[in-house]
Amino acid sequence: MARTLKRICPECNSKATVGKTLRVQQGLDNLYCYCSNKDCSHIWVEIVEFSHTVKHSKLTGNRWENFIKSLLPEQKKQLKLALED
Repeated sequence: MARTLKRICPECNSKATVGKTLRVQQGLDNLYCYCSNKDCSHIWVEIVEFSHTVKHSKLTGNRWENFIKSLLPEQKKQLKLALED
């Protein structure tokens, strides 16, 4: 079940909604937030940045393992030597 981010207006502490998300680059978004309090009507931008992975995706988690398995024995030897330097 997906969760929605709870936004709070920094001016009046009322609930707020995200009206628009602008992707600046992969892992960095600008959220355009709107206060639900009609007397306040504050609009602001929050910057959301990807931090780190807690659990790898099942879709890409074995990418390196699969890559190494696909190498020829001589290529594995060269890779091992390069990593030891």
